[in-house]
Amino acid sequence: LIQVLINFSMGLVMALAFFVFGLWSIVRSYQPNPLTAVAFFVGASCAAFAFVSTYLLAIYGAAAGGVYGLAKVVESNARLEQGRRRQNVGYHPHQN
Repeated sequence: LIQVLINFSMGLVMALAFFVFGLWSIVRSYQPNPLTAVAFFVGASCAAFAFVSTYLLAIYGAAAGGVYGLAKVVESNARLEQGRRRQNVGYHPHQN
């Protein structure tokens, strides 16, 4: 699970970096006035960062929720098994 999360994180961060570096060349190719170019570049870069951070937060949250849920199921099953053992300790069937 950790390896998958690391792979997603590194892949998305690298994709974000390539996008931001490529975005500036695309913005320059349209030859806009400098204020518009900077405003669009900053806006698009912030939107890309917001998408990547939200996506990573969602997959890390899903992984944490899954691990927490699994831990609760294991804890519940252990408690039930321990209760069964206690009941069976005092149980001695009579033989006829």
